[in-house]
Amino acid sequence: MGQSEQPGRRARNALAALVALLAAIVAVGAAAVFDTGTVVVSLGLLAVLGGVALVTSGWLLARVPAQMRGLAGERRRALDDLLRAEEVERERIATELHDDTIQATPRPWSRSTA
Repeated sequence: MGQSEQPGRRARNALAALVALLAAIVAVGAAAVFDTGTVVVSLGLLAVLGGVALVTSGWLLARVPAQMRGLAGERRRALDDLLRAEEVERERIATELHDDTIQATPRPWSRSTA
């Protein structure tokens, strides 16, 4: 696995964890509504899960833009490399065409008078 793939995988894992946390929050909230005897425990669990969800979403909000900037830089460098290679190839073809044209052109001063 390349280095650029690993941060994307971490972000996807964090997003999956965030979804799981939010589902747990909803489940605990629903249990608290239907079972009034465990309200204090449910509120404590909701607070913990909510805090973890906030931390995870904060990490994602900080990480994703930085990762996008890094990918944009890689894309820009790849495009620069591609354009540079294209220009080198154009110059090579132009030189070959120029050389072939000059060699194929008849020159009156080089004719032999034998």
